[in-house]
Amino acid sequence: MLKSFRLFWTTILLMLLSIIYHGATVAGEPSCESYEGRTFVSCLADYSYATERFYFNSDTMGEQSFVAYTAVKKSTGEVVGASFDFVAQCSEYGLCSQEQEDFLASYFSEFRTAIANNTLYTYVVQNCDSTEQVCCDDNNCNQVKHHQNNQGSLVSSYKFQWQWVKEVVQSAAQELGVQVVNLAANTLLSNREFANNVATDGQIIIVQINGDSIVCKYENDFACPAFDGEVFQGGAEFHNVAQQDVYSLGQFIFDYFSHQQQSCTTSMTCHQDNTCSVVYACQ
Repeated sequence: MLKSFRLFWTTILLMLLSIIYHGATVAGEPSCESYEGRTFVSCLADYSYATERFYFNSDTMGEQSFVAYTAVKKSTGEVVGASFDFVAQCSEYGLCSQEQEDFLASYFSEFRTAIANNTLYTYVVQNCDSTEQVCCDDNNCNQVKHHQNNQGSLVSSYKFQWQWVKEVVQSAAQELGVQVVNLAANTLLSNREFANNVATDGQIIIVQINGDSIVCKYENDFACPAFDGEVFQGGAEFHNVAQQDVYSLGQFIFDYFSHQQQSCTTSMTCHQDNTCSVVYACQ
């Protein structure tokens, strides 16, 4: 299964477990200092929760991005917990033929460098005056527009559009938390050790190939065997899932679609060989 998608990656999306920096988790309830705490009323008095997509540019991989889900302590404004979706594009620089382990190693190395060097940025929406500059939206770009009035004078024809404008992140520590920055800057950690700190053993990864999403289980050191199934628009379907993996896979799928403002229902059939088939319908 791994060989079948190594040559055709277009996007890798890593859904990572929360990095909880302080506090303990009560059995059956997440810590308020993880993003999952947002669902508990008891957490909302002292913590706020945010989602933001960040970008970084690499000379060897092109523009890459990730989504950060953060928990912020209201009394101090400090990010005390963070979890990430990593979105790794292989097509821009022709890297889709790389082995899985090599590609993930390169991505985590560039992600680490961007955090340590504080070179992250976002895109924000800004109005654009097409009489003064070339304005672009999602579909096209327009030239600066002028026309002549009845007296022959050159008059600008006003047409405002929105455009995405790059905005530099002033402080990675402020946006992601000091602990993540310290991990990235720790020269005693190899890139493999850094990745294993942020992508914990057993974490779920989505690999998107030509519009289809294959799911695999991170096993440390960039290895990630695939589940028998895929995620698609409106749900997911898996077969031959080991019973010990059913719960974590389900939690991942529910969380993945929750971030898209969708909820899921599940139907499951388990077999005598201790494997299960699971179907998720999400809307």
